[in-house]
Amino acid sequence: MAAVIITSMKKNITATICLLFFLLIHAGVLAQTGGWSGPSSKEAFDKPNLHTAKDLYRMAREAMASGYLDDSRLFALRLFFDGNRNQDLLNLLGVIELQAEQPLLASEWLRRASALSISNKVGQRYLTRLPSRPRPIPVDQTKLADHFSEISEALPRLQDRLANPKLHFGSIMKALERGQVYLALALSEEYEKKYPGPDGSALTALCAWYLGRNRDALNIIQNQLQKAPHHSILLFVKAMIEDKNPGSSSGSFFRALYDLDQWTRALSLVDQFSKANPSSPDAYITQARIMLDLNKVREAGQALQDAGVRDPGNPEIDLLWVAYLLQRTEKDKAATRLARAFRRGYNMPSVSLTAALFALQNGRMNEVNVIISDAMSSRPFTDPEAYPIYITLLLMTDRTADARNALDEWKNRVAERSMLCYLEALYFFKTGDNQHALEWLRKGFQM
Repeated sequence: MAAVIITSMKKNITATICLLFFLLIHAGVLAQTGGWSGPSSKEAFDKPNLHTAKDLYRMAREAMASGYLDDSRLFALRLFFDGNRNQDLLNLLGVIELQAEQPLLASEWLRRASALSISNKVGQRYLTRLPSRPRPIPVDQTKLADHFSEISEALPRLQDRLANPKLHFGSIMKALERGQVYLALALSEEYEKKYPGPDGSALTALCAWYLGRNRDALNIIQNQLQKAPHHSILLFVKAMIEDKNPGSSSGSFFRALYDLDQWTRALSLVDQFSKANPSSPDAYITQARIMLDLNKVREAGQALQDAGVRDPGNPEIDLLWVAYLLQRTEKDKAATRLARAFRRGYNMPSVSLTAALFALQNGRMNEVNVIISDAMSSRPFTDPEAYPIYITLLLMTDRTADARNALDEWKNRVAERSMLCYLEALYFFKTGDNQHALEWLRKGFQM
């Protein structure tokens, strides 16, 4: 009798265990197919201050570890748009995009993380395997129309091979990685026609950002986010353009030091950084910029040569050569360098605005007016050299109201710095308010 009871109990226990095991497995499958089981990422993104920064970061990591990349991204982006900036967060955003098979976006986040400090071991480990910062393929200023014609001719053949949205999407991202920015834009516009929806518009906004046309990109984003408020690429481009942090928005750690008037610190770190990063020109570029501001032309020339060895064809270096040659009153050579800067920097507003300064000096006012008008589609500028040149140009052409508007826009985007003070002084001198002008000058000298 006892044996019968024990046998019956064993059967019941076994059946119960099997049932529990089945329920656990079933629950796991439901959780996996049903999505992230933690707090709603969309609600967290839509409602700032719903969660603490610590909780948002923890949930972003947990969601990523569980494979819920869309949820992880929204938690992390909420932190970013709230103004949180540290390498861990930006590295996390980079790794999320890497796992989402978006290497171009991943590299942009990781470079921003690296701009926050002199070193970023986590970021550098990934960046060595990721695309470098896209630089437009070389096109002479006089041959842009021919470049557009070549794209128009090639487009039908390319589209025949892009049989589905995934292939088409991938071809746009690859074109951006290769620096074929106008081709990418043409492909994205075709994508919008073939596959209506936010994806095509987001790709067009991404191309507009890479072309330096931030106003066009923001107009698309503002319109499309009303329809798809959590779209990953729309939010990415919005984050890139609206980033006001002096570190992450600067493009490099040394550029941030320059902008914040930490010149002594920047110069003291040039050798250390350059030895640790043998392929990076960043330290030498900033050294050259500082030397030019201090009118140390010979030292600036040496720094520019060192930078050019590491990164030949960099339009930022060519623009600095323009400033160097102008300080040596070699105007013709400066004009030649400017043309060279345009070949790889036609997406940089500072290049075309520098061309406007040359046109102004030579009395070509129609050209000046066209460039100033065109620059509106690039505001707010993310090219760090654009605002100073643009505001100077507006003041030199007596557009004081426009200059005031641009100064206020720039002040809203950056920490106070000496260059901003000097341009405020120039504005007040131009408008006849010498007292305010002198106050801004003194403020600039004290920085």
